[in-house]
Amino acid sequence: MSGLRARSLDALRGYAIVTMVLSSTIFSNVLPGWMSHVQCPPPNHVFNPDIAGISWVDLVFPFFLFAMGAAMPFSVGGKIERGENKWFLSFKALLRGLKLAFFAIFIQHMYPTQHASLGTMCMWLRPVSAFVALFLIFGRYHVRLKPWVQYTLETTGLILALVLLYFASDFYERTFSLERSNIIILVLANMSFFATVIYIATHKCPVWCRLIVMPFVIAILLHGDNGWQKWLFQATPAPWLYKFVFLKYLCIVLPGTVAGDFLKQNIRSREHATHTVKWHKIVMLLLSLAIIVGNLYGLYTRELTANLIFTIVVIASAAVMAWYKDGNMLWKQLMVMGGIFLILGLFVEPFEGGIKKDPSTVSYYLVTVGLACYALIAFDVTCSSRISGLVMKPLEMAGQNPMLAYVTTALIVNPTIQLMRLHDVLEYMQTDPVLGFLRGVIVTSFTLMIAMLFTRIKWFWRT
Repeated sequence: MSGLRARSLDALRGYAIVTMVLSSTIFSNVLPGWMSHVQCPPPNHVFNPDIAGISWVDLVFPFFLFAMGAAMPFSVGGKIERGENKWFLSFKALLRGLKLAFFAIFIQHMYPTQHASLGTMCMWLRPVSAFVALFLIFGRYHVRLKPWVQYTLETTGLILALVLLYFASDFYERTFSLERSNIIILVLANMSFFATVIYIATHKCPVWCRLIVMPFVIAILLHGDNGWQKWLFQATPAPWLYKFVFLKYLCIVLPGTVAGDFLKQNIRSREHATHTVKWHKIVMLLLSLAIIVGNLYGLYTRELTANLIFTIVVIASAAVMAWYKDGNMLWKQLMVMGGIFLILGLFVEPFEGGIKKDPSTVSYYLVTVGLACYALIAFDVTCSSRISGLVMKPLEMAGQNPMLAYVTTALIVNPTIQLMRLHDVLEYMQTDPVLGFLRGVIVTSFTLMIAMLFTRIKWFWRT
């Protein structure tokens, strides 16, 4: 992806990755509830499905899914436009999904446990070895390697990965199981395949056509105790690889593909946010952020009526700004799409006991898609400013290497902390709310720097 607006998409994906790492590394036991998943409140984080509301942590995964969908018009769409066979692209999508499924299973087996026996250097070097294996399998470099060299590296990495999995039961005190996988990556594997096939099938149709899939998916999710709907919901050739419940996230990825089409169209039309006056961009940025922050606050505190009124007023204000003096077309398109999804989500919010990430509700999909549209507007505005290089560049670079950034904390940063005997220092920081948050910032910063380093030298992980 190239161009100004592709930068904003990289930044959105980078933001999702960085906040995903941050939310998993802060010591949230001593932090307020809005610093955790709402259904898993501190201090004990016991899951309670009866609690309604969302926090910033609950936006991390849907923002990444939305960005994943928005990238498809650039990647898959570009290949279709170059004349590649659609059936072959669908087959490649299947292979990519299987690779991501392997990735999910492998890293879950390689994560160090918390047993005291893992204090030896050998035990903490094993996650690093897993990182090297993944690099060999998925690595793509700034120089084009000969096919036989690339295949040799991938085969070597696969052999190393299989060896590590074989000895996982000895070194990690757990037996190998296909059922043990990283659920986030496994969901991404399913989304990668199904969303790509749907995108390919609807490529020449109006962009809204692919959204027709959403109500049918929701209908199956709301199945009763009998009927073919229940059978379809439960049917699976391999439970460790596919479950229909994973398809609920198509309700986020597919709208993301529509936003990606808007993004791509505007790049081609050479219509830039840089043509907009400075004060106009500042107001659009503030209004977009107000919609996101306001809804997080209103839904978390359950001030539903006030939040709906606030949202409608701010969206109307943002719409006036988007249409001001024939304003930026991308902002107009995202404004309309985001407004429809967000307000519809707020209308159905009381359904299923209120908005929840887990178990995810229909309002959760609609609201998070709406907020993701406004987040993309905010990043588009910021990436068009003069400070974008300082503020956005780290996020953009992390967003260009998401697979690597996702596993770096567990496979590189944490083992390094253990081997350098710094774990006790970080443990001490868990006694205070400020220090508990600072702990997450420190670990996340190291992860971000490593991802930026590999992006800088143009070493990427690709499936």
